[in-house]
Amino acid sequence: MEDKEIFIVPHAGGNLLYAPLQGKVMFSKEDFKEKTKDELFDILMRRGANVYSKKANMDYLKYLPSELVILLTRDCNLRCRYCYSQGGDSKEKLRWPAAKKAIEFSFNEKLRQKEKRFTIDFVGGGEPTLNWDVLIKSVSYAKELCKNADMELSTGIITNGAFNNDKCEWIIENIDRISISFDILKDVQNNQRPLPGGMPSYDLVLNNIKKIDANGIRFGIRSTISRDVVNLIPDMARFVSSSFKHVDTLLMAPVFEIGRCYETDLKSPEKSDFAKYFLEAKDIGKEHGINVTCNLVNLDRISLTFCKALSTYFGITPDACVTACQQVDSASYPQSDVFIYGKYDTKNDRFNIDLKKIDRLRKRRVDKIPKCTDCFAKYQCCGGCSFKVVMNKKDLYSPDTSSCEITKSLLAKELYDKTIF
Repeated sequence: MEDKEIFIVPHAGGNLLYAPLQGKVMFSKEDFKEKTKDELFDILMRRGANVYSKKANMDYLKYLPSELVILLTRDCNLRCRYCYSQGGDSKEKLRWPAAKKAIEFSFNEKLRQKEKRFTIDFVGGGEPTLNWDVLIKSVSYAKELCKNADMELSTGIITNGAFNNDKCEWIIENIDRISISFDILKDVQNNQRPLPGGMPSYDLVLNNIKKIDANGIRFGIRSTISRDVVNLIPDMARFVSSSFKHVDTLLMAPVFEIGRCYETDLKSPEKSDFAKYFLEAKDIGKEHGINVTCNLVNLDRISLTFCKALSTYFGITPDACVTACQQVDSASYPQSDVFIYGKYDTKNDRFNIDLKKIDRLRKRRVDKIPKCTDCFAKYQCCGGCSFKVVMNKKDLYSPDTSSCEITKSLLAKELYDKTIF
């Protein structure tokens, strides 16, 4: 990464000057064509606004992946029309011996790195709370390990919120970071995220969210946006802002046409429509202290890799494989040869890890992707999602270009809002 890297970005009838590695941006109507790179850099350093951008730490290259993500099951109690893993079609669940060994593996790696915090996230695949016994045992065992080592434990869950009161109370007491997949508006939730047989799920999920909110727990909501509902994004933001006191993040994710989408014909929104309504929702969120974000651009980080799949992700799947990507949750998945880099050995109670696969994944960095060289958004986009690239039968080291334009437009608007006039 070149510290003096600087970009001129046409926007709003003028130009943004942006130095991502310096965390500086400014807007001007001035024509910068005659200025040298050093002159532009000097102007920006003197007149630019600060953009908080945390640079990603590259120390992970020294160690094995250790950010533990436990995919507890492929079973699910909803039948979401866009589910990438077709949750509920399989009843497969992770067994305790493999979960226990995954916890020990990641915990010991954290000790080796002299870390003071150990994190576990429980996700799907399916719905994590359907493998309840292993979920409870995992948290209890991690607490015991951390207590004995004087290490802090941080637990997180991504859940559909469709559980009973006892489970809700346990989650409130034992999980630090709660993210609920919820499509917010009643008709949208019931249509896109029904119970088996098409029965409505809205009231069950909403009541659990209200319980979490009433207990003063900070939580996030993740909503999936299809072409049919993209114009409702601002209404979703208004509902969340007026209904809950403790939501800190509202993540809007465009439908990715995969999995059950092939059966339901649910489509991704037009990119221009998504950008338009998302930006409106983002302004609504700002008024109420809610971070409305999407999974395409992250202004608050400077990184060479799109996600932890290419660095630190240690995901244990229901069939006891080790995956670098949550979406590849089984050895039978078509992309498993790229993203599955380990397997639990039942006989010897250990993980067999393919170090060459880890190395291959970690080499996918945006500074090594030629097509991204001159893009001002490259350190936020990082070449896009490696899973999408592989799924589209492209080389792992190619960029995901499916969202380039929307990513650049969203980032330009974010930067513009930070400028000093």
